[in-house]
Amino acid sequence: MKKTLIALLSIFISIAALTAQEETEDRLGKLYSIMDEENFVLLVHSRSGFAISKTEVTQELYELITGKNPSNFQGEKFPVDSVSYYDAIVFCNLLSMEMDVEPVYSVDGITDPALWTSLESGEWYGLKMSPVATGYRLPTKEEWLFAARGGSEKTSNKYVGGDDVEELAWYNVNSDRTTHDVGQKSPNEIDVYDMNGNVWEWCWDGASQLRPNKFIVGGGYDTSKNGTTIANCVSEQIPTTKNPNTGFRIVRGMNDDEIKAEQKKAEREASAKSVPPLFKAGRSQYPISQWLWYYVMKDNPLLFADDYAPVYNISYYQAIVFCNRLSKICGRTPVYELNKSNNPNDWGTIPTSPDKKWDKISMNKKANGYVLEVTKSKDFDGTSVKGFYIRVAN
Repeated sequence: MKKTLIALLSIFISIAALTAQEETEDRLGKLYSIMDEENFVLLVHSRSGFAISKTEVTQELYELITGKNPSNFQGEKFPVDSVSYYDAIVFCNLLSMEMDVEPVYSVDGITDPALWTSLESGEWYGLKMSPVATGYRLPTKEEWLFAARGGSEKTSNKYVGGDDVEELAWYNVNSDRTTHDVGQKSPNEIDVYDMNGNVWEWCWDGASQLRPNKFIVGGGYDTSKNGTTIANCVSEQIPTTKNPNTGFRIVRGMNDDEIKAEQKKAEREASAKSVPPLFKAGRSQYPISQWLWYYVMKDNPLLFADDYAPVYNISYYQAIVFCNRLSKICGRTPVYELNKSNNPNDWGTIPTSPDKKWDKISMNKKANGYVLEVTKSKDFDGTSVKGFYIRVAN
């Protein structure tokens, strides 16, 4: 009997251990999916860099990290609400610890929120933010506004992302006085959602006895149409306040290598979009460079890459695809067509040898995109170290 009980107990312990392991794996799977890099936008602002979350922190993510959900309006994909400024700070450090990156905030030099003293006076006067830590944190007001303007210092938009508040925001007219799933309205130019309405968002504003209130931005589900405009979407609130209309989004710091990479990417994008000025009498002044090829095609066929050297070892078919894709990027109508489509994605895999189907590519004489300076494959030397030129079709 005793042996039977021991055996049963061992089975129950094993089942419990497996269940706990499965729950842990499920939790981590959800967390890493939410924290995927694709859910953040990288920006460089005032010589510093940050990655901002595309959506407000959801109740699902908040509960995964803290084990709590204080929200007045319940829903996994709803933004977390009824959280104070300090709740958001604690969450950020816990998230950093979970993701194994350096926590940003400290109280009297301690980064683990479990060891912080209680908020007896309503303020952590020893609260500091590390300027070099690359963990998760609240955006500053300036960073938030920079992202709201589409990664720019200025914008002509009335609201974040445009001038149609119905398309962009949950506010007092269309919200039914409640929050909604994040990411349901249209994003702004850099694919950041809900910066108008839904919930106000806390911004990092330090810890100071001289200025106890903290910035909140963006407006909430109960904010007026005028209150969600970029010009009027900044307010202040006592940091211990826990309102149903207030949540937050997060950013993380970028290291020097990431900042340099983003700066280089921005330079390339600006250059690619200003290709026409590089033309003289309708013809490219220089052979197509390797960086422009990489920007358009997302690959480099060369073993030794040199950004500003000509690209070569390019087939006739590859060059045609390049022209159509570049035309699209620059707002021009692609010239080359196959089966009545000017989208190379519809043509299939680019052939590596002569192909009868691809030899049926034709040119739309009314299109104003970019074309090769040659018109026949036999005239195109795809192995030339001199690269190739393009011209404007019309």
